[in-house]
Amino acid sequence: MVSVILDNLAEGQPLEAVLESYPSPTPEAIQAAIAYAAELARAQVASMAAKPRKAIAMPAVRKPTKETTCAA
Repeated sequence: MVSVILDNLAEGQPLEAVLESYPSPTPEAIQAAIAYAAELARAQVASMAAKPRKAIAMPAVRKPTKETTCAA
């Protein structure tokens, strides 16, 4: 239910419309869902920052040659 409410809010639906569509959660419960999502996002960012990053090999970029370019 948390993800459904957050999806609706993220799509731009006003809080009042969400409350009308889903009458069981209270405004406080929706605020708690938003706080929970924010905490999950912070934890994910912190987890990503704590992990050592591997170097990514970038493919070499070849310079265009006469054969690979088109004359306009």
